[in-house]
Amino acid sequence: MSENTDGAVSVRGMSNGMGMWGVSFASVGVFGLSQANGGAGVAGVGEWGHGVYGETLSRGGDAIGVLGNGANSGDGVKGIAQAQGRAAVAGVHQSMQGPGVFGAGKPAGRFEGDVEVTGKLVAENTDLLGLLRRAESRIAELEGKVASLQGRLDSTAESLREQIGR
Repeated sequence: MSENTDGAVSVRGMSNGMGMWGVSFASVGVFGLSQANGGAGVAGVGEWGHGVYGETLSRGGDAIGVLGNGANSGDGVKGIAQAQGRAAVAGVHQSMQGPGVFGAGKPAGRFEGDVEVTGKLVAENTDLLGLLRRAESRIAELEGKVASLQGRLDSTAESLREQIGR
């Protein structure tokens, strides 16, 4: 352990392999703490790959690859993207046997802006988009019937006017 109070780096690792490595058999392998306003406890920048990568090798339980905890006032995890067409936060379930993104809370999800859905939108076992499509189809059918009835009504009214006019 080294201590440095002049603003320089206290611990530094440079290598063609891994720059820094931490192993713990009872707690945290690598720990970072920043007491600076807006400072990061641990920062990762990848010039050609991931800035920060987390993976769990656990075979069960609720182990998590990367955990964010906004303990007092921050968001647990926040993503910011600047490239056009890229997601700030992306969730992908590789086996397609579970949700790509899960939310729990009141509300479980919140969106500011347009929402795009390319598959089914299901709420309480009801396919809402399918329901909307069937409703649109039924409305179009009813509009056709109303137009037909209006035509018949106009024809009947014209016929009555002619009979009255004689």
